[in-house]
Amino acid sequence: MVGCNRCAAIPLLLVAAMLLFQGWGSCFFFSQQVAQTTLEVRGSHLSALPLVQPGRVCTESWYRSSELEDTFHGNPDALTADWTSSCETLERFDSNHTWIERIQNNSYRDSDYKIFSTLCRAGFPAQVIEPLAGVLRDPRFNCSRGGGAYLGVKEYLILADSADFPPQPGTKRIFFDAGGTRFGDQLMWFATAYEKRGLPLDEIYVWEVKNISDEQYWQNVPQQLYNRFHPVLTRYNAVGISDAVGDRNNPMTLVYEKCRPQDFCVFKLDVDTSWLENAVAGQLVNDPGNLKEFFFEHHVQTLQLAQWWGPPGTHSGLTIRHSYDLFARMRQKGVRAHSWI
Repeated sequence: MVGCNRCAAIPLLLVAAMLLFQGWGSCFFFSQQVAQTTLEVRGSHLSALPLVQPGRVCTESWYRSSELEDTFHGNPDALTADWTSSCETLERFDSNHTWIERIQNNSYRDSDYKIFSTLCRAGFPAQVIEPLAGVLRDPRFNCSRGGGAYLGVKEYLILADSADFPPQPGTKRIFFDAGGTRFGDQLMWFATAYEKRGLPLDEIYVWEVKNISDEQYWQNVPQQLYNRFHPVLTRYNAVGISDAVGDRNNPMTLVYEKCRPQDFCVFKLDVDTSWLENAVAGQLVNDPGNLKEFFFEHHVQTLQLAQWWGPPGTHSGLTIRHSYDLFARMRQKGVRAHSWI
């Protein structure tokens, strides 16, 4: 986030235009808009070129949201208040097809800034990431025929690959899983996906508050995958995570301890306890350390997901605007932050 002391550095005409058309009254919101505008000015003359230029290495961390994301982030609560508003906005950008098809055929790096967003992390190549849009799920969810089936689909996500984080001498790839009942539930998908994308995991740490036997944890996992990942996986069985700073069961403690600048570290946070998740996520926002990728199902108050997340008032008044702000702030710091299912 750009601080208020930098507002004066923006040309007066730009400031005046922003105040006139955006109507931001406070320096906090104004500074966020300045940060976004600065990124757009930086890349505006490249709008006809691919999102990521081969060989480009970032000298600083920044985030450039797409046109689709800007549309939703401008007024997320209103645009996701009902399915009609959300789906019509997504359809304006042909999201149901373009978004998913370009991921499936691996052409998202050749796209323009309409759908996909871009981020930079200092010392690494510029990267493409899926936009923050709609209810932060697959754009087909409840917006196409049989759309309800897309509630738990992951095809909308763009995971990092070895082009984003090229191997360096001594590089380790570490996954932290807060809320992992069984390997086959979600972690198997992550582990195999990163393997295919040239980022094979070297270490895995899993916390689960329930008491799950080793046999239950590895149930129905193919022998080949068991042989590959069992030796590198450490389980904290019947152990809930902590939000206490420095606690050994606070995943961020291990992130700070184990992750070096050259390492590729991923954190999935999904323990279904909102206050605890938000506390840990807040620590990450304040200091992401060397974390490179983050997955989080941020439970908030939204009518569209109320049947799964609970009625209004369940999540301390947090709305989907808070989700947009949270993920955007992480991305601005160079963390590939994703809304998880």
